[in-house]
Amino acid sequence: MRLIPEPNPPRLRVLWVSLGAIAVALLIAGVVFAAYGLSPLEAYGTMLRGTLTDWKGLSEVLRRTIPLLLVGAGLTLAFRAQFFNIGAEGQILMGAIAGGGVALFLPLPPLLSLPAMFVAGLLLGGAWALLAAWLRSRLGVNEILSTLMLNYVAQYILIYLINGPWKGQNVRGFLYSDEFAPYEQLPTLPGTLVHWPTLVLGIVLALALQVLLTRTTLGYELRVVGENPGAARYAGISISKVVLIMALITGGLAGLAGVASIAAKARPPRVWPTAKSAP
Repeated sequence: MRLIPEPNPPRLRVLWVSLGAIAVALLIAGVVFAAYGLSPLEAYGTMLRGTLTDWKGLSEVLRRTIPLLLVGAGLTLAFRAQFFNIGAEGQILMGAIAGGGVALFLPLPPLLSLPAMFVAGLLLGGAWALLAAWLRSRLGVNEILSTLMLNYVAQYILIYLINGPWKGQNVRGFLYSDEFAPYEQLPTLPGTLVHWPTLVLGIVLALALQVLLTRTTLGYELRVVGENPGAARYAGISISKVVLIMALITGGLAGLAGVASIAAKARPPRVWPTAKSAP
């Protein structure tokens, strides 16, 4: 049997392949449930009732969707350009560091503090991805390796900060920064922990990136670079420029997710060692 990649498969086929993959995953999980003496149908029913028919469960799904939405929207650009960015974790952490630094040490009016945190997270997260893109464009460093290694660098930078200069004055036994001011916390939907500003922001950005990919010159260049770099060079498209712009956007969105994780009300708003986890 010979497998041949198909550049532009029919959408219906893509849909059926996706549904088939989900069905196979459910089947395999069902076998595991059955092996432990559990009813697969009962287990799946409990999962659905707990997440879709219960408001508290649904709100938790929405809350945990927010960072995935922001990061996923940015990674769509990266993968379309064949830039295999697996460093979103590090970019989230750098966004959290930038936002936390603004919250803890930059005295700003209450109305400006939270927006400044997100701007700082956007810039530092983008710069972290930009570093890997520059290494690929100028030195030929594989982005899979560089983005993976930068994850660890970001993690240890964060650990150093909250174990040293950023450690909270009244913290005992745990590595945390001081808590942020109340006006540096994201507002939530009533009765939930869903911080609606970032949920709305994620939806808007996902739609905007779809427009960018399909309706703009940059989106066209990005698709050409990803599908046929040789044709892109022949057409006069600067591959390095496209990759750098794409990295700045995708890393910036991951940085926004990092700020959202530390400014949420699901836990005391502050910087902690695993700030990349869902808020």
